[in-house]
Amino acid sequence: MINILTTFFEQVVMPSILMTITPSFVLSLYDYKNLYEYMPGNEYSWTMTLIFMMIQYFFLIISDKDIEGPLTTKNDKGFYKGNGLETYIITNVLYTWACAKGVVDPVRIFDNLGYFFSTFIILGYLFSTMLYVKGLCSPNSIDCNTTGNPLFDYYWGIELHPRMFGVDIKQFTNCRFGMMIWPILLITYMFKQYDTLGYVTNALLCNCILQLVYITKFFYWEDGYFRTIDVMVDKAGFYICWGCIAYLPLMYTSHSLYLVHHPNELSDNVLMCTYVFGLLAIFLNYYVDYERKVFRERDGNINTFGGKATYVKAEYLDNYALVKSSKLLTSGFWGLARHINYFFELLAAFIWSSPAGFNSIYPYFYFIYLTILLLHRERRDDDRCSNKYKKYWKLYKQKVPYKILKYIY
Repeated sequence: MINILTTFFEQVVMPSILMTITPSFVLSLYDYKNLYEYMPGNEYSWTMTLIFMMIQYFFLIISDKDIEGPLTTKNDKGFYKGNGLETYIITNVLYTWACAKGVVDPVRIFDNLGYFFSTFIILGYLFSTMLYVKGLCSPNSIDCNTTGNPLFDYYWGIELHPRMFGVDIKQFTNCRFGMMIWPILLITYMFKQYDTLGYVTNALLCNCILQLVYITKFFYWEDGYFRTIDVMVDKAGFYICWGCIAYLPLMYTSHSLYLVHHPNELSDNVLMCTYVFGLLAIFLNYYVDYERKVFRERDGNINTFGGKATYVKAEYLDNYALVKSSKLLTSGFWGLARHINYFFELLAAFIWSSPAGFNSIYPYFYFIYLTILLLHRERRDDDRCSNKYKKYWKLYKQKVPYKILKYIY
């Protein structure tokens, strides 16, 4: 009975709530007093969004650098384009140049943000519907199945690696739309504050620079992203694709938007500490993933913290009952906690939000959301690995007992 209720809650109640309430929540972060005034966007927001999408699609299809994703337990893998960093640099340099030269008016974009966010919400639903219909009628992914519950299939997705028009859909929605809109909005916010005040406050500048460093790290490491739970486990549906198209742009920049409306100047000492600790957190977030990546590439033959890496050699059965093996790193940073990377990501998010001060909870909505997301993701990952590795996972947890931060959690 408990299992039935749990399944009903996870596959009916929660998807229904998230798909109906989340869009209103997103708009309320921008303007809770005029919640639906901006629906369904306007001609300007739709035109600029479609131009941006076409540019990003163009950069994907012209790339001759192909990347194969890792095999899943169902022997499925994605195929991606490896020009993320180049696309990121060109996109943002061109946008900054266009704003500075008057080709694009960043103040007009800022003043139409409500319409843009409404456009993203509708676009996210259109993508989710397209992926649902495609999964039912013309799937291309090996890892493709329905649950018999249309509501959950729409929410979670049917295909793991859907492709359309020659590109991987999740790479387009997650990396080329959501993650690429993020820096565009940051640049827009700085132009808007400059237009209003005649300068950009050191608080907003620090906030944006730290985020831009983090986003640069993401695109530099984009091939590593294809090994994350977002890509290897989460299917292409409302949960991941709508989230990246509609939820990410406003939620991830909410603290920066707050600083535009509430200008703030930091003292020299606070500013220096924010930069130093923020950059350190971002670097460590990158380095721990790099350490694990090199460990896998060299089949465990690396040194961590000055000594030879230790690991648990785990065996598991894939979906075809074939015995496979993996090495689970138990030393270095990954010996401190099973998801030490989550700690550094949370730390970086808190630090770049902190220039907004502590007079309102609004600038910390992203940090709170990220904390909930990563705690939930840790639990999902633990359940998945426990089912996959069985006794080897128990042994691994004995060697690395902490989940995210040693001695704390």
